[in-house]
Amino acid sequence: MDLVPSTQARQLDIEKKRYKLDLRRVELVGKVNMLLSLYHLASTLVILHLEQTVHGSISRELKLRSVLASLNAQKLEYEAKEKRLKGEKIFYSDDVIYALKEYMRSLHKGRESLEERKSLAENKLSSYRECGTERRDAAKVMRSIADKYAELRKELDGVRRDIEKLKGRPLDRD
Repeated sequence: MDLVPSTQARQLDIEKKRYKLDLRRVELVGKVNMLLSLYHLASTLVILHLEQTVHGSISRELKLRSVLASLNAQKLEYEAKEKRLKGEKIFYSDDVIYALKEYMRSLHKGRESLEERKSLAENKLSSYRECGTERRDAAKVMRSIADKYAELRKELDGVRRDIEKLKGRPLDRD
C-alpha cells in the first residue's frame, strides 16, 4: 500500500519544517534580544545627552557665559553713569548751579514784571477805547501805547527764550 510511504514522507516533511521553525525561533529570539539591547543603549544615550544638555557641562558653560555677559553689560552701564555724573560735576559745579538758579529766578521775576506792565498797558488801551476819539492827540497816545506794547512783547519773547534755553526745551509760540 502506498499509504505508509506517503505518510512517512509527510512525517519527514513535517519534522523538517518543525526543525526549521525551531531554528527560526532561536534566531528570532537572538535578533529580538539584540534589538532590545540596542533600544536600551539608544535610550540610555538619549537620557545621557539630555542630562548633559540640560544639566551638563555644556549647558552650565553657556549659562555662565550669558550671566558673565549680563554682568559685563551692567558694569559698563554703571561705569557710563558714573562718568556722566563726574562730567556733570566738573561742568556744573555748585557755584554754577547756584548762579543758574539765581538767573532763573531773576528771569521769572522779569517775566512777571513784564506781564504786569503788559496788563497795565492793556488796561490803559481799553480805557482809551472806551473814551473814543474825542481827544486830538488820541492817535499819538494810541501809537505810543502800541509801541510800548510791541517793546514789551519783544522783551517778553527774549525772556521766554532765555528761560527755554536754561530748561533745554524748544520755544513754543503763542
